Amino acid sequence: MGNKIAFLLIIINLSVVSCQSVKTKTDNNENSSFKNQFFSNPSVIYNLKKFVTGNQINILDSKKLVTDKSLTFKNDIEDPTINIVTDKNDFINYSIQQYTVNEDLAFVVIWEYGKNRALWFFLNKGKTNQKWYLIEALERTTR
Repeated sequence: MGNKIAFLLIIINLSVVSCQSVKTKTDNNENSSFKNQFFSNPSVIYNLKKFVTGNQINILDSKKLVTDKSLTFKNDIEDPTINIVTDKNDFINYSIQQYTVNEDLAFVVIWEYGKNRALWFFLNKGKTNQKWYLIEALERTTR
């Protein structure tokens, strides 16, 4: 009887550990989906390119809020390429200061690098199609 209980406890423990690892992978996929939808959103691109000349927007993520490695997003031929970099270089346009993504709400603050202007993005996730929608994009000063 003791062996059966021990065997049952081991099986339950393995099942719980397996479910936790699946949940972690799902959370990472959701975060990746948000990143893709956010940096490909035409309204976000419009707000970012208002203060940038050229075909590239370089965003510094020194706090590694979005990613641990460099990322590139290209939505359309006419849209600029958005590069997320983790190390400073000479061609930084913006810096990510706040990046909060919850189950159905997100808040992202991106500062214009070397200036006192910040862009605040508020997003909501649709309940039926699970896509992120920009609710509001505000321009604020940081001082």
